[in-house]
Amino acid sequence: MSNNSIQAKFLKNMIFIAVASIVLWSVLWIQGEYSDFNAESERLRLEYIQFQKALIKQEVNNRVRLIQLRKSQVENILKVTLKDRVYAAHQIALNIYKENIESKTPDEIEKMIKDALRPIRFDNGQGYYFAGSMDGIEILYPVLPEVEGKNVINLQDSKGNFVMQDEIKVINESNEGFVTHYWFKPGDDLDISFPKISFIKYFKPLKWYLGTGSYLDEAKTQIQHNLVNRLAEHRFGIDGYFFGSTYKGDPLFSNGKITVGQDNLCNLTDPNGVKLIQEQRKAVENQNGGFVKYSWHKLNKSTPSPKISFVIGIPEWEWIVGAGFYTDVIDKTMTDKQAVMEAHLKDQVIRSLFVLIILLILIWLWSKRILKQIQKSINIFSSFLKKASTDSVTIDPDQLELQEFREIAVLTNTMLKNRIAAEEAMRESEEKFRSMYESTQTGIAIVSLDFKIKQANNAYCNMLGYSENELIGKTLKEITYPDDLPKNIEKQEKLGKGELGSFQMEKRFIHKTGKTVYGILSATLIRDKNRNPNYFLGNVIDITIRKGAEKTKIELEEKLKQAQKMEAIGSLAGGIAHDFNNVLFSIIGFTELTIADMLKDGQNKSNLDQILIAANRAKEMVQHILAFSRQTKTEKKPVKIQSIIEEVVKLLKTSIPSTIELKVNIDKNCMPIFADTVQIHQVIMNLATNASHAMRKKGGVMKFTLKQKKISSDDLIRYPDLHTGTYVKLTVKDTGHGMSSEVMGKIFNPYFTTKKVGEGTGMGLSVVHGIILDHDGDVVAESKPGKGAIFHIFLPIADKINSIEQHSTSSELIPRGRENILLVDDDEQIADMTEQLISRLGYHVVSYTDSQKALEAFKKEPDKFDLVITDMTMPNITGTELAVKLLKIKPDIQIILCSGYSELIDKETAQAMGIKAYIAKPIALKEIAQAIRKILDKEKS
Repeated sequence: MSNNSIQAKFLKNMIFIAVASIVLWSVLWIQGEYSDFNAESERLRLEYIQFQKALIKQEVNNRVRLIQLRKSQVENILKVTLKDRVYAAHQIALNIYKENIESKTPDEIEKMIKDALRPIRFDNGQGYYFAGSMDGIEILYPVLPEVEGKNVINLQDSKGNFVMQDEIKVINESNEGFVTHYWFKPGDDLDISFPKISFIKYFKPLKWYLGTGSYLDEAKTQIQHNLVNRLAEHRFGIDGYFFGSTYKGDPLFSNGKITVGQDNLCNLTDPNGVKLIQEQRKAVENQNGGFVKYSWHKLNKSTPSPKISFVIGIPEWEWIVGAGFYTDVIDKTMTDKQAVMEAHLKDQVIRSLFVLIILLILIWLWSKRILKQIQKSINIFSSFLKKASTDSVTIDPDQLELQEFREIAVLTNTMLKNRIAAEEAMRESEEKFRSMYESTQTGIAIVSLDFKIKQANNAYCNMLGYSENELIGKTLKEITYPDDLPKNIEKQEKLGKGELGSFQMEKRFIHKTGKTVYGILSATLIRDKNRNPNYFLGNVIDITIRKGAEKTKIELEEKLKQAQKMEAIGSLAGGIAHDFNNVLFSIIGFTELTIADMLKDGQNKSNLDQILIAANRAKEMVQHILAFSRQTKTEKKPVKIQSIIEEVVKLLKTSIPSTIELKVNIDKNCMPIFADTVQIHQVIMNLATNASHAMRKKGGVMKFTLKQKKISSDDLIRYPDLHTGTYVKLTVKDTGHGMSSEVMGKIFNPYFTTKKVGEGTGMGLSVVHGIILDHDGDVVAESKPGKGAIFHIFLPIADKINSIEQHSTSSELIPRGRENILLVDDDEQIADMTEQLISRLGYHVVSYTDSQKALEAFKKEPDKFDLVITDMTMPNITGTELAVKLLKIKPDIQIILCSGYSELIDKETAQAMGIKAYIAKPIALKEIAQAIRKILDKEKS
């Protein structure tokens, strides 16, 4: 049996898998046993350590509680002793006072009490009585008599505490009590102080307080000595003992012995270099104590063992108290358990080897049987494949024993059938490709590596106007636009060198007729079976029509940009109008106030009248600007076109060059028309602007003519868009450069303009034509090059005229009143002027320049005000927002909204919000007076 046969490889692999499985299982099992043992050992160790840590922590805490108990007991005894002593001194003083009050003066009684208490001493001569007054005078101080009689109210101890002030505070609060200070001892250096606790009690007859004290360090020393002896004797467990030292490393007790006075322990280290006192000091920074790990020798042994100690600090004494245990006690138990486990593992390994030998024998026997069946199937397949190489035959799957070989036989038969079908499909695919190649709308060409056309489809030929025979042999240079040829050749050369996989570019071709054809070329390098370059395959999409559309789109976009510029100018005009109206409001208002204050007519009043006239003209000019920029709301109504023409002429006089002369011939008797004032203003302004542009270089004459004309049926031949009836005819004539007949045929088309780029939108005459047609009129233009231009506007007269708006005369009476008005305007000057105007009409006015403050004032007294006048554009709260808030507070409040200009609000919108009137700035006195009176009278009715 060959080593490379299926039988040999199968048998070897099975034996390898069996051996590897047993070994792997054994290794994993042994590793698991060791892992479980280690985990159990670690668990037991942790439990032991946690138990011991809890034990020593409990023992140490018990000792600390003992220390605290003894400490508190000594302090309590000391306090009781001090209190008894002071009560005794108080009784002595009271007896002296009662016995001598009838016969002695207060000073004599005071001296008798001091003489009685001064010599008394206790605590080895360090204890004495002292007395002080409630105003800080030292009455009795035996150890320093020179301060008696002096005011020591600001006396401080070594820690900065005010001694007398603290004592007086205790007396004032409870007549007696304890105080603690840091004070010197009698006979010692005055600069060295010790903590001292004193008890004081008020002596009412002389308004003194008496006291005595004791130094805490004396009591502390005695209790520390007793506790050291007791703690040194305590033990727990087998080797447990307590140890103690100071924060500075001075020893106190250890292992049943008192070590006070021995060498400092600050430099004491274990074998690993751990400084014991420093680590203990870190642990006791936590007020509940902490654990410290280090190595130390056990009792009666010199070899160090790992140890864990719990230490806790007593900050008042700067003591460290602790106890510990050795962690190696449990190691012996763990070693014994490990020996038992390893013996058990050896037995398991021997059993595994026996199982492995039996398994290998079974695998060998089973493999021999399977391999015979495999060899038989292979022989059948070998015979079949020899026949299939020459004949169209199939294999019978039923003659094969193994299921896998039967499935291979089925797949082999299917493969043979699919191969035959694939060969047939390939032939059909080639035919379909040829059909698609010839019928596709995308041009396809095969180009040789030297850039000659070898083959081209119908779309490619039709795109360039050649037949395929005419194209074959032509080079790319002959059909490519010269400027695009270098880039095309460069990319194809890179493609041939392998620097590009493929490329796409926009390219211009030369048609057989010589015209330019635009296309998108996609080129790919085709390689032979050896990966060597063979030829280029090019696909071309004809985009000539799309290119023309893109050009048209660009032209339209440029015209749209111009239209947007005009829209921006209109928005700018609106913004300017808002601010300018506020300025005019101030001029008109203060002028009217000044005129009203004039006692009689004179030169000054005449001058003010002229200022008022000029301001009103400026007001009209703002309205003209808004009309021109389409910023004012428009509506059709009966209107006399004569006034609109006059307004346009006024505006033109301030804007056109002085080289252009204006002439006006208007029939004053022309009937009104039913029209939108703003739109008619825009029409006349557009025609005037075009005329001005035509004459800006050389100057000339612009003439406006208005007359009434009756259109008969005969006239309809010349004016087919009109109807019979009476019209007003406006003629705008200029002496500019004129227009050709070709231009005349396009002037009313949208976006058509003869101006240079950036000078016009091409929308003017188109808009004019649309507005006039909307008014049932017509526009007729006449022009010749060099002869100027004439535009005739026909507009029908109004059939019925109910009323034409009339302006009130100055002789009308200005209505007055006495109601309360709230005025709100963020412009301080306008607010002041408006307040004066309305106040002079008799009204009571409260004004605010802050809308938020105005709202707060209204909330406090909503019934105080009958009317609110508010500006529209204000910071914080706008006029409309303020109106909404006011109406929520008082639904029947009357509101007038004023604005220089706003796109966000108009008369209808304001009324829909509940605002009673909307007045545009600037406002004349008469206008605001009539509005106020109209609203208030209507509200009362």
